[in-house]
Amino acid sequence: MDEKTFEFVNQAAREDLIAVPGIGEALADRIIAARPFASLNDCAERVRGVSLATLEKVAQYLESNVVADTPSSDEAAVMDEEPVSAAAAAADEAPSAPTDDTPDEWKQRFDAMKAQFETQLESQSRQARERFDQLADELQRKSKRQVTMGALIWSNLITLALALVLMAAFWGVANARLQRDMSASLDVAAQRMETLQTDLTTLQSRVDALEGIGARTAALEAAQQDLQDSFTQVQADVQAVQSDVATVQAALDEQAQKTQRFDDFLQGLQGLLNQLLTQPLGGAQ
Repeated sequence: MDEKTFEFVNQAAREDLIAVPGIGEALADRIIAARPFASLNDCAERVRGVSLATLEKVAQYLESNVVADTPSSDEAAVMDEEPVSAAAAAADEAPSAPTDDTPDEWKQRFDAMKAQFETQLESQSRQARERFDQLADELQRKSKRQVTMGALIWSNLITLALALVLMAAFWGVANARLQRDMSASLDVAAQRMETLQTDLTTLQSRVDALEGIGARTAALEAAQQDLQDSFTQVQADVQAVQSDVATVQAALDEQAQKTQRFDDFLQGLQGLLNQLLTQPLGGAQ
């Protein structure tokens, strides 16, 4: 273990720590909370779950810069359970009610929700691909040894089918929630734009009335200038809201494209599943 490992433990982002084999989300959070460390031994002593063996794995990971592709049996069990818990958590969460947040806060909420959803979707897709690759490799190794694989094939196919069903359920719940939140934000934006448009019309009427008056005192001229400034500000607000609505619409279009790509991915997996189901069980003998 060298200075590179020490700098990584002290400075790496949460995602980089989680990418190291043997360091999960909880351990990564404990490492970040305990920073800074005086040495690697200091890290091993202060952070529960970190040992010299863990730090050695970090060093090996930094040398190879490659995360192991095959999860352990415990990691596979956790991977199989994650779609259920994620889907249940998504189902339990109710869509947030529209608030009077500013357009910037709407955009921040939308970006955070979008990033969280894409992270969960990427994680579930990667886990499904890894599980499918494991099944394919296992079937290939067994067929080379000419061992009857009927029971194992059916067991793995059922597991894969259940994973696909759970993944589809999670996708449906998360996508419905995202659509509801974005629709609520669009409704709030539309209501605000209508209110601003009404104010703009009222201010325009007042400006026109002031322009039709010939002689006014200095106070009226000052009031006219204030109204003109308010009119300009309202115009800027309307343009900002229109820009936010266009941004949200673009996000909806992008989400629809991602949805279509994910549906194509599910159809591809279904096709592979159908091919495996139609193959004769004794074909490997």
